[in-house]
Amino acid sequence: MPYLSEKREEHRVSEFSTVGSDRQNGFPAENLHRVMYVEDNPANLKLVDMILQRRGDIRLLPACSAEIGLALLRNQQADLILMDIHLPGMDGYEMLKQLQLDEQTRNIPVVAVSANALPQDVEKGLEAGFIDYLTKPIRVSDLLRILDRLLLSQSPQS
Repeated sequence: MPYLSEKREEHRVSEFSTVGSDRQNGFPAENLHRVMYVEDNPANLKLVDMILQRRGDIRLLPACSAEIGLALLRNQQADLILMDIHLPGMDGYEMLKQLQLDEQTRNIPVVAVSANALPQDVEKGLEAGFIDYLTKPIRVSDLLRILDRLLLSQSPQS
């Protein structure tokens, strides 16, 4: 029954694709930063979606699994990736390795998002290659600070 599972995941991705219109809060699509969020929890995806909508200059590319995220990145560019560590199937560390091996994605900054908040968890994430580490529950101010720091220095991908 993998087919039914794949269809269910496609539906889960599409139910969060509310932020990707041609214009968002007056910004033309070509002026939007693209942020992928790889997260299997619909509530967490919705929260980040709402935060990014308030900013107005970001288009969310949601993915409910690492495998879907990698597939989306074959056809769409991202300026930044927010990634849950604990994902079904391939976890965040393995997806990060896959991104680092691919010439097309190796330069995209990737931020870990995890409920594991112990200092050794954060250290492990940064040593693995995550550019930053957000703990859950996500503090809006921390997320916005990271977005500003990582996106303001670059032009949106076309």
